[in-house]
Amino acid sequence: MELIDYEYSERTDPDWPLVAYIKNHISGAIEAWQTKYILGTDGARSMIRRIAGVTTQSQEGEDVWAVADIFLNTDFPDYRRRCAIRSPHGGCMLIPRKDDGLCVFLQLTPEDVKMLEAKKQSTNECLQNNGAFKLLDIVQSQARKVLSPYKFEITKVLWISRYTVSQRVVDTFRDKRGNVFLLGDACHTHSPKAGQGMNVSISDAYNLTWKLALVMKGLASAKLLDTYEYERKYIAMQLIDFDAKFAKAFTQTENPDDNTLHDLWEQNHGFTSGCGYCYPEGLLVSDRTRALINQTAVEPLIPGKRLLSISLVRQLDGNSVELLDEMPADGRFHLFIYAGKCLVSDVFIRLSKFLSSDESPFNKLSPSRLGPFHQEDITSSYSGANSDYLVDVFLIHTSPHLGLDLGLLPAPFSDRWSSRVYGDMGGKGHATHGISVEDGALVVVRPDGYISLVTKLDQPQEVVDFLKGFLSEWQWLQKNAAPV
Repeated sequence: MELIDYEYSERTDPDWPLVAYIKNHISGAIEAWQTKYILGTDGARSMIRRIAGVTTQSQEGEDVWAVADIFLNTDFPDYRRRCAIRSPHGGCMLIPRKDDGLCVFLQLTPEDVKMLEAKKQSTNECLQNNGAFKLLDIVQSQARKVLSPYKFEITKVLWISRYTVSQRVVDTFRDKRGNVFLLGDACHTHSPKAGQGMNVSISDAYNLTWKLALVMKGLASAKLLDTYEYERKYIAMQLIDFDAKFAKAFTQTENPDDNTLHDLWEQNHGFTSGCGYCYPEGLLVSDRTRALINQTAVEPLIPGKRLLSISLVRQLDGNSVELLDEMPADGRFHLFIYAGKCLVSDVFIRLSKFLSSDESPFNKLSPSRLGPFHQEDITSSYSGANSDYLVDVFLIHTSPHLGLDLGLLPAPFSDRWSSRVYGDMGGKGHATHGISVEDGALVVVRPDGYISLVTKLDQPQEVVDFLKGFLSEWQWLQKNAAPV
C-alpha cells in the first residue's frame, strides 16, 4: 500500500476533512480513504512532505557514507567496544552488534563515489563491477588503512549500503491547514555517527500521539497539537547543530590527536541517550518554580526535562520497585506528591481535603462513580481497569515504612489511591530529584514522562490552573456522566 496523494475536501464530513488516495500495489487499485489526520513517517524522501509543499533547509554540505553489518577476523583489541577511529586515511565508526558481528560506518571520498556511480559499459562489466561488490571492496580497503597495523578481514556480509546525508530540517512540522504532520526523517536528517535517528524519531512520535489521542477523544483543545512543532523543532535544531559539529570533528584528518570529538561526546551524553532533552517553557511546561528544586541534585526535577527513575518501596505490599516501572505509558497525566516528612502536617491534611473536594482534578476529570485506582505497573496485562482516569497520583513519603498504617492516611490516599503510596527510604529519592524532605513538592508529569510543573504542597490550585490551560472541557465528564 502506498499513499500517492491527499487533499482537503469540502464535500466530506467536517470532522473527516482529509481524503487520502492509497494505491494497492498487488491489485493496482486506488482507493480513497477519509481521515482526520495524516502522520508523515515516510522517511527522508517523504511523499507526504512533498505533497504538503513543506521545504527544508540544509545546515552543511552533503556527505556520502557506507554502512555494513559484517563478521570479521581481526586482532584489533577494541572491536567489541563502540569506537570512533580517526587516521590520516580518514575515519570509521565501529558499533558492536549483539552477536559477534560489527556495524561499520565509513565516509566515502569523492573518488569512491565517482567510481561507484560510473556507468557500466557491458554486461560483463556489470557482473564484475556490481555496486554492492565495489562498495564492499571500498569498505574492506578503507578499513584496513584506517585500522593499520591491525588486521581487518571481512568474512561475511549481512547487509551493505550507502547513503547521502546532510543536516537538514523542515521549515514546519505541519501543513498549512494543520491536519498533516511530519515526523522522524521526514522532517529532519543528519549523519548516523551519534546514533540519533531512532531516538529522535520515536520521541517525535511519542510527543505527538498522546496529544493527538486527547484531542481526538475530545478531552483536550486542538491548541495542544501546536506544541508538537514548538517542542520537537526545538530539539531538532539542537540535534542538527550537534551533528554538524560532531561530523566536522569526526571527519577531520589533519590532527588525529585533537580532543574535540571526545569532548563533544562527553558533553552530550544526556542528549545522545535521549534522556537529556529539555523542552522550552510553554503551554505544557511551566518553569516559574524552578527555584523549588535543588539544581545540583543528581537528577533534578526541572520542568521540561524527562522524569528519571528512583528506587522506592510500595507501601501496600512492601515490594521494592522502580518509579518508572510503576508508571506505564497509558496516556494519563501524573501528579507526584513528594510529601517527605510532611504526612502529619497541616499542609498535607489541607492538600488531602482539596484532592477530595469538587475542585480536585481527580473529581473533575474522573467519574465520581469510580472506585479505588487499581494497582498497575508496566507488566500489567489487564486492560481498561483504570482507563477512565485522565490524571493519577503518586504519594511518595519518607516516614518509617513499618510505622505507617495505610488505613490511617486521610482520603483519598487511604481509599482511592492506596496502591500508589510509596516509601522513599532515607529520603534518597527526594535528594536525587532535588526535593527537600522538609518542604516536599507537587510535580505534574505529562503522559510522555516529561515534567510540566513543580509547585509547593500548599498550592494545588496551580495544578488545576495548569490543566485548565489545554483541556477543552473542564466539565467534560459531567456532560457524559450517566444520569443519576
